[in-house]
This record gives sequence, C-alpha cells and structure tokens, in this order.
Amino acid sequence: MNILKRAKNHISWVVPSSSKNPDRQLASVWIRALQMIPYLENKGFACSLNKSFPGSLAAIFLRRYREEDIRLATKLKNKGTKIILDVVVNYFEVSQPHPAGYGGCSKEQHYNFMKLVEIADEIWCVSPFLKTIAERFHENVVFISDSIDKKHFSLRKDFRRRGTKPLRLGWSGVSVKAEPLNILKSLINEGSVSLCIISDKPPVLDFSYEFRRWKYDTFPNDIVDCDLCVAPRDVNNEYDRGHSIFKIGVFMIEGVPVLAGPVPSYELLLRDGRGGHICRSLQEWHESIRQCLINENKLIEWSTEAIAQSELFSTDVISKQIIERLELLRKR
Repeated sequence: MNILKRAKNHISWVVPSSSKNPDRQLASVWIRALQMIPYLENKGFACSLNKSFPGSLAAIFLRRYREEDIRLATKLKNKGTKIILDVVVNYFEVSQPHPAGYGGCSKEQHYNFMKLVEIADEIWCVSPFLKTIAERFHENVVFISDSIDKKHFSLRKDFRRRGTKPLRLGWSGVSVKAEPLNILKSLINEGSVSLCIISDKPPVLDFSYEFRRWKYDTFPNDIVDCDLCVAPRDVNNEYDRGHSIFKIGVFMIEGVPVLAGPVPSYELLLRDGRGGHICRSLQEWHESIRQCLINENKLIEWSTEAIAQSELFSTDVISKQIIERLELLRKR
C-alpha cells in the first residue's frame, strides 16, 4: 500500500504507551483501541499506536492530555487529519479524587483537556452520562460504547456443571475500587456464597475471598468460573456515574448473569431485568442473591438473556459504528 493511500485510511490512537500487550496497557486503551484495531484493519483501515502520517484520516486522543498533545493535535489538524477526543472519564470539570484514591481531575489536567476539546473535530464518549456532559462544551459529541471482543471472550458458562457448591460471586476491577463489596460481607461470612476477586492485587476487605491476578489471557476462564457477577458501585460522584458497560458486559457475553449498582450505563444492559438486576439498596442486593440461591433456574434463565443482551456491544457491532463515524468525518 503506498503512503498516500495508507494515509487516507490511516487511524492513529494517541495513547500513553505504544505497547500492544494488554497486560501492559491501561484498561481503557486495550478496551478502546487494541480490541478494535483488528476489526478495523479487516475493513481496510490502517491502524497504529502513536504513529501518524501527513494527511492521515484521524487521530484518536485517548488518555493523553498534556501540553505536547495539544501541540501534536494542532499540527495534525493543520495537515488535514481529523482530531477525535475519546473521553472515558470526566475531565470537563476539576474534581477531587475519590477517598479510595482514584479518579479526580487536577486544574492542569482540566486545562489541557479543554484545549483538546477546542481542537477536536468530534468527541467520543464511553457512556451516555459523559455524552450529556460533553454536549455542554462541543457540538459534535457521539456515544461510542466500550465493546467486548467475542473472539477473545468466547467461552460460555454451563450451569449444568455447577454442582452443589456455594454460589460463586465474581468481581473484577482495580483493587482500590473494591470497597463497595463490603455490602456482601454478611452473606459471605454465613457461608452461603463465596467471592472471587479478579484484580491487579488483593484489596483490603474485612472478609475472606479468593484472589486471582488479572491477566488478559486468563480473564475469560476466570469469568466462567463464577456463577454471578456482582458490580456494586458508589454513584455519588460523577467519576463513577460515567463508567461504561464493560465491567458487566464482559461477564454477560460469557453467560454469567449480573447484579449491579445503578450506574447509568449498566441500565443499557439490565434495565428490563433480563440477564440480571440493578440493585439500588442493601436489601435488594441480599434479596437478589438469595433468589439465586433458592432458584437456580433463575441463573440459567438470566444466563441466556445475558448473552443476548450483550450482543449489541460486541466489538464487531461497535466497529461498524466507528467506521460510520470515520466516513462521516472524512466528508466534512
């Protein structure tokens, strides 16, 4: 492919690291970029991390909000490249970190981010909640969901093989975000359920659990070893309310039902009660888990529904939405 033709169909993700190893990337980078690249390349696009060509179709800035990124975005735009700002957390406002030590946006981060907002031709948001915020600052804002790669997450939960073991709850995420799991303490201590935590390191919790270190290659197997995904979350701050469907969708695509807190994007998958349930109180959490303990057919029913519900968020489906956006940008 000659350089001119390649440039016209070239997309560069501008990200903190150029590593193509998911274990060495931020989760948002492997979810938003590394999973997507093979699907776009299969449709005729040339894709790269942190490499640009004169006149490239698009540069997608993801988790890069520094002065040098502002200069790079300006330079690329002046050469005809469309600038896309991919927003996965709320940097539209200055905020303090969560008491657990995550999230937050400093004045410097906010300033640089807003400069990129001014330069961007289009803003992609990981959730409808973030889209609503972004629309106050830019006229071209699109909801592009996180996706789940069915080629990698290809296993399926078989509840016929579960046996009579305690109900195995599963949670995955960064360890500092595990504190909401304390709502399950009494159920775990009484022995009716067990908990498997898939994370970067063991979180500090006041009850017993099984820890599995998160690795991209083993993650699908760790998911199907669980009977029910639990995703409680503090939604009293905009950082947590802005999260995508991925945390629960990746379990659902493999047939593991979900109980989740009322994060707005989670309702895209669970608002009709199929494939799991949105729990809005401690009582709902306990009642929903006990329902699964009493009636295992509920897990089987939810499992089938979970797979069907999450199909709309497969990487293949979301890649078609991205291609549509890129072709519209090409015509502008």
